Amino acid sequence: MYTSKILKVTIVGATGKTGKSLALTLKQSSIIDELAVYDTNPIAGLLLELSHIDSRCKTICCNMESDKRRLEHALTGAKVVVITLEYQYLYEEAHFLKMLIPQIVNYCPQALVALVSRSTNCLLPMMFELYKKLGIYEHGRLFGITNLYSIRANNCASKTIGISPEFISVPLIGGCSTKTCIPVFSHTRPCANFSFEETLGMTQIMQTADYRLAQAYNDTSTNIVESSSVCTGFAAARFCISLCKAVRSESGIFEYAYVRCCLIPELKYMTTLMELGPHGLQKYMGLPELTNQECTSLFRVIPEIRKSIALGESGVGDAISGRYIGVGRIARNDTVNSDKSKWQARCGGGESER
Repeated sequence: MYTSKILKVTIVGATGKTGKSLALTLKQSSIIDELAVYDTNPIAGLLLELSHIDSRCKTICCNMESDKRRLEHALTGAKVVVITLEYQYLYEEAHFLKMLIPQIVNYCPQALVALVSRSTNCLLPMMFELYKKLGIYEHGRLFGITNLYSIRANNCASKTIGISPEFISVPLIGGCSTKTCIPVFSHTRPCANFSFEETLGMTQIMQTADYRLAQAYNDTSTNIVESSSVCTGFAAARFCISLCKAVRSESGIFEYAYVRCCLIPELKYMTTLMELGPHGLQKYMGLPELTNQECTSLFRVIPEIRKSIALGESGVGDAISGRYIGVGRIARNDTVNSDKSKWQARCGGGESER
């Protein structure tokens, strides 16, 4: 149990565009007492800017020269940790998590940990395996944030129905990427009276959102993570605030997230609705009844999600200890050769968003 009543939230990866958006949104929250920010990049400017914001949330500043001491200071006493990863290559994110997870276990083992990454399908299973190797089996404290897809689906449905998006709720299933997260428009609340053409159109908007954002920003690079950094940070903050409310023992906190579960036999991890409590995942809320179109969409993405899960689970220990790290620069959207067994050759199996 926590001995302190102070609700401290730590953002790891705060100087990226998503991290800055997340930090700004959380700094405005009245439910958070302390906000600690950490990054391997220089962070003094961000800390100074956040300190200028006149909200009750206190920004934790650490001026220690040692990077390890800064991380220790940021993590100690944290009840919620949000990790934002914006590396271009999957092996870089895996290597960073391998360094970070033991520190989280050491300094805040009871913290609820949420991950923001375009490779969450792969990296969340890897995080759980790292926790297991350190003797912790509490999968209910680990979450892959899917709120970006929630707000997009709610927005699409609200425009089609013609009511404010604040009153819309679209269920999600599947994975945690643009390609694998399936919006269940047939169970949209308060109204789900969509035609087949309307559902198809909204689904297409969801699947092409990142590409259209990259075009709007004139981003010609293969890494389009930063194109949606503002809304990703906002979405992550929304989930983080729900975690904070749960830590404060508020009841009736429901969220969608990519978590370890056994709701369908084919997947160890998937996106589902759950009830949150002080210790994290409190109850799975089950799956909604799907239409034939939604069933087809789900079964189409299951092989890709399973491949990502297997990649993450096999990426622990020697596979990411440096034996294959740095041998080559494998991007997320490189072609995956299924008969290659080594991590460095397979790390292109992360989610391609194109």
